[in-house]
Amino acid sequence: MSMIERAMPWRGFPRRYKGSAITVALSLLAATAAACGSSSGSSGSAASPLTFDVYSNFTGAQASSGENFILPGARLGAKAINDAGGILGHRVNIITTDGLSDPADAVPTAQRLLAQHSGLTGIIGIGSDIAPVVVPIFNSHQIPMMSAAGTPALDRNTNSYFFRETQPDSLAGTGVAASVLAKGYKRVVMIFDSSGTSQSDAGPFLAAFKAKGGTVLANEVIQPDQPSYRTEIAKMASLHPQALVTETDPQTAGTVFSDMKQLGVLGLPVIGGPEADTAQYVQALAQAVGGYKVASKWFYEAYSSNATTPGFPFLQSVFTKLYGKGQPNPGNRINYDGMIMMALAMVAAKSTVPSVYVKYITRISGHTGTRVTNYAQGVAALRAGKKIYYDGAEGVYNFNKYLWPSEPFVLWGLDAHGAVHPVLTLSASQVSGSY
Repeated sequence: MSMIERAMPWRGFPRRYKGSAITVALSLLAATAAACGSSSGSSGSAASPLTFDVYSNFTGAQASSGENFILPGARLGAKAINDAGGILGHRVNIITTDGLSDPADAVPTAQRLLAQHSGLTGIIGIGSDIAPVVVPIFNSHQIPMMSAAGTPALDRNTNSYFFRETQPDSLAGTGVAASVLAKGYKRVVMIFDSSGTSQSDAGPFLAAFKAKGGTVLANEVIQPDQPSYRTEIAKMASLHPQALVTETDPQTAGTVFSDMKQLGVLGLPVIGGPEADTAQYVQALAQAVGGYKVASKWFYEAYSSNATTPGFPFLQSVFTKLYGKGQPNPGNRINYDGMIMMALAMVAAKSTVPSVYVKYITRISGHTGTRVTNYAQGVAALRAGKKIYYDGAEGVYNFNKYLWPSEPFVLWGLDAHGAVHPVLTLSASQVSGSY
């Protein structure tokens, strides 16, 4: 993926969001305006902004999901939309809701969000750990959602307002397993942290790896952000695996790899699952082992993605305008695309009413019509009376009947400068054939 190689550390939105569960994070309006109802019709003025909520975790163990993946992507999408004149005359306003990383806490925060912002136009985000409990709530209020949640509970989704922009974690596990076996590693140790995000990948990986003839010598589930994992590393070393398959948050990864270095285990091939694809993770890895050059000799990442996408250069230009330097990570790309698809659906529907425009999301995706790679292109084509499909920063979203797309799966290698390059690719049909 030459377009997303991290030649320099990603510099996203660095601020931690603490305090109330619902926080106005930012506004791309010239002046702060009250959020207007999404019941606005097909036209409006700049004085009546459309409010999108970034519903994610901004505190707790999964805080980096909201801070580093989702919010910057939504912010990039809002800027691209507003720079092109907004949506049917409306500008875009972004607010945030902290889901608090716990299903029990997420329900009241969702209900509070709906009480305080009764006219939401759309929702971006929603993590795997809280999606099963909040998606039905938002769906019942007819609010379109764009999410990367991979929880198996929604693999056969029946919520008509919930669109997943990535394929299920069950397929991510299958893809990682196939990638590991394609590299020739048949005897592995698993070290995954106990978070819902990591464990939603761990189970499917374990099942797929065993089904395809692999042997898991040990499956270690670790608590995140502990001071040491020497016991687990020593056990792994004693089993003499061909590779380590792992998925943790960056801080945990730093400790794991530091312990591997201290115990003399560096050099064992390591395959990180989808959660490893952040600049923060790779930076923590490099700092723990002595630099990117050391890590490049044995570290790989595996996740669903396209190797190159025509929509990425435009997103990079928006990212540079907003942040100055760096590159958008996969989470930024996915959530940016979610904003753009909802906006294009509204333009195609000539309405910002959720119950109307939601039906047009599948009409501006897939592979039929005139290809557009950014919002302004899409608006121009739609105004010219053309049928379009969006080929965005993450590629084409060809939603199936469960409202998630089939995607290729790529194993990436790391180079001596911290950039990634494709090592092998599995086609979408190879990964998602079971559905």
